[in-house]
Amino acid sequence: MFEYNSVKDAIKFIETYQGNSGLQPLVKYEIQINYNTGHRIEGKFTDKQNVIQFLRTYQLADLRPIID
Repeated sequence: MFEYNSVKDAIKFIETYQGNSGLQPLVKYEIQINYNTGHRIEGKFTDKQNVIQFLRTYQLADLRPIID
């Protein structure tokens, strides 16, 4: 099990993770997003692209001020 404090870090890990390199094949990705309010969102995926797409919906936008 792996834990990350940001969606960005979780996506980076999943993008580079080589699931077939171990003795046991990768069966699924299980995602939990926990909020400090006690709310939790869970997802289970068998496909790397779908889990990344799911996580990106919870990624904060990289907002920058407009400078004239």
